[in-house]
Amino acid sequence: MKDTHESFFIPTLEDNESVYHYTSAEALMGICKKEFWVTESHFLNDSTEFQLGTEIVLDVLKDAIKDEGLAEILEELVPPKVKDSDVMLHLTKEYTYSGFYVISFCLDSDSALMWSQYSNYIGYCMKFDFCELITSFNAKNIYHGKVLYTREDQRACVEKMMNIALDRRSNILKIPYKNNEGKYDEQQLIEFIDGIVYICLYYNMFFKNECFAGENEYRIIFPMMHDNDETEIVEQTEQYFRVKNETLIPYIKAPMKNLDSLKAVLIGPKNNSDIAEKGLKCFFRNQKMNIEIQKSKIPLRY
Repeated sequence: MKDTHESFFIPTLEDNESVYHYTSAEALMGICKKEFWVTESHFLNDSTEFQLGTEIVLDVLKDAIKDEGLAEILEELVPPKVKDSDVMLHLTKEYTYSGFYVISFCLDSDSALMWSQYSNYIGYCMKFDFCELITSFNAKNIYHGKVLYTREDQRACVEKMMNIALDRRSNILKIPYKNNEGKYDEQQLIEFIDGIVYICLYYNMFFKNECFAGENEYRIIFPMMHDNDETEIVEQTEQYFRVKNETLIPYIKAPMKNLDSLKAVLIGPKNNSDIAEKGLKCFFRNQKMNIEIQKSKIPLRY
């Protein structure tokens, strides 16, 4: 692993490493047509997501800024902004973010936990070369990194980032100053809060409860707008909806230039039918794809 994303210190994959996507036959066919359906981050499966990062960022800030009054303002104003799924976060005067969309991968192949959670042991596990995968997307701006599960790892990340962000020389976060009346400059406070909200949003993408550590997750994240004009940094894209458990789930379509990154497909441990393998071979032949097909080595009968 190596640290990138400049000062965020989220660990990312090295060259020649693989990621695995556990999915259904229907989703596999869609991906093989060079397109991922990417879910909006507020609609992921962990109910505590969009909370852990915010809690840790505010806790670290409280220790760092040593200003109880400012810390109380942040505690009051930052969490509602982060939790609002329709938040329009002003990063500059010219453009806004309106959503983060997440593709989840696993760093483990043939994982019993992932088979049970995403395919009831009868689905498929798609093996991708990570570097080839990340460069195949057409999106202008993509974040990616390993999900962190322990409080110690999460706090260490934020502390390193804040050491840089709060340094006056970095010009990343400017702590607002009080005027002669003892009040914070309004514009400085707004800009400071917007910066903190963005940092919380970012870390919420990569921090999960420790009970999910078995997922060993790696995420690719697409920041997208839906209401404003396209900019050089953030692109505008159409938002779609699918139904899951009678809930409307927003997603975007992430096209790929090619599928050179797909190296193998593993058939689930309960999918013992010979026609499953034959069906895959026919499908790949029809798509003119030469993909290795393997069977899970997990010994399950029922």
